[in-house]
Amino acid sequence: MMCQIPQWKALPRNERRFVWEHCVHPLVTSTSAQNLKVLLFGLALFAAYSFGLLGQVSTSLATFVVLVLAPGEVVELILAARNRQIISNFIQNRATEATAAAAAKEVSSPEYS
Repeated sequence: MMCQIPQWKALPRNERRFVWEHCVHPLVTSTSAQNLKVLLFGLALFAAYSFGLLGQVSTSLATFVVLVLAPGEVVELILAARNRQIISNFIQNRATEATAAAAAKEVSSPEYS
């Protein structure tokens, strides 16, 4: 999803976390995005029922896993594609803040080997 943005690819892992928390996550968890996820889930559930995919246990489980995972991923993909410029601008404009936040997290929580 985010790999299509060149600035995202160039960021280290800690800075990606900062950008996700402060720019992408608010987009994905907005009310309209949540409503879209519920709508897609409902449509997919209706389609699965219409095609008879909920008749047997094995197909029901597989269908349910897809129904739970797919709408969220589809909405995130749509939002990332639609707001690509906003995310790129956020990365460029707040690069120093992201670097400082990433450095502060590394100091406060060092990884133990």
